[in-house]
Amino acid sequence: MDEKRFPAGPAAVRVAHLLALGTYIAAAIIPVLASEGAGGAPQIRYSTLGDMQDEVFLEPHLAVLWVWVCVLGCVAAALAAPSVRAWGVMSLLTGSVLFLFWGECAADPPTLKWDSVDENGLWVGGMEYAQPATVALLVAATSLLLAVGGVCGLLVGRRRADR
Repeated sequence: MDEKRFPAGPAAVRVAHLLALGTYIAAAIIPVLASEGAGGAPQIRYSTLGDMQDEVFLEPHLAVLWVWVCVLGCVAAALAAPSVRAWGVMSLLTGSVLFLFWGECAADPPTLKWDSVDENGLWVGGMEYAQPATVALLVAATSLLLAVGGVCGLLVGRRRADR
């Protein structure tokens, strides 16, 4: 591969992965999926760290922890050895799985059914659906940046192998 076609090399791999980590961390403190909770109804709020309730994180789901391990592993590998082709493949796969994981969460959102009795003894209740928030774009950006970083890593690895 010609130096003029891909001059940035390992720096592009590192920058893409650091930006991916930054966007995923930003999505950790703001809900990605949230419900309105109108009229005093309970709310559903999920960030990339798991279930949130009143700005406090409840017990995280195992799948969410695995996604974090994969994202952090990709970033650490890209920073340590950006020209190893295996890390490029790992980043490409992690970006794809991340997009599919959160896409499935948005397509089949968490629901919450609740019921109660008001002060007059009448039954009240409802159902809340979590909808993707604007922050979900950060998760999409993370998956895209991991995929771009993975492709860049594959190109850098190929260039190194051609030498």
